Amino acid sequence: MNLEKFTTDLIKIEFIEAVKAFGHFPFQLVAQDKDGKLALNALALGDVRECYSRFKYYQVNNYPVIFMSIDFPAGGDIEHDFVCVFSYQDNAYNAFAIPYNSENGEPYPVIKESDHLQKLFKEFTNGMVLLPAK
Repeated sequence: MNLEKFTTDLIKIEFIEAVKAFGHFPFQLVAQDKDGKLALNALALGDVRECYSRFKYYQVNNYPVIFMSIDFPAGGDIEHDFVCVFSYQDNAYNAFAIPYNSENGEPYPVIKESDHLQKLFKEFTNGMVLLPAK
């Protein structure tokens, strides 16, 4: 699994009946171990910190490749709702945003540099702690 395949195969912007708008749910996480075996997760968790914790679980268990997608509302200098993609690969973290039109699901150009994205990335790296199991 690579980041491009994760993005094209697992990140879907679809109409969500419960909120009567387009969005990305459930969130997705894929972790690949050193032998290439994949762990696939659909994250329908209570809050973002639980998603961060799940990412951390794979990292502390020595998975060298981890990708996760989380839907966020517009904020800061990102003017549309967006999917944030967090990745860990080659011993480095990365993040980018895929903004979309919440009325029709059409994507806008990917954002790789943004103050709001940097804020989320910092929150992600600082908030990545293992939470106790429920």
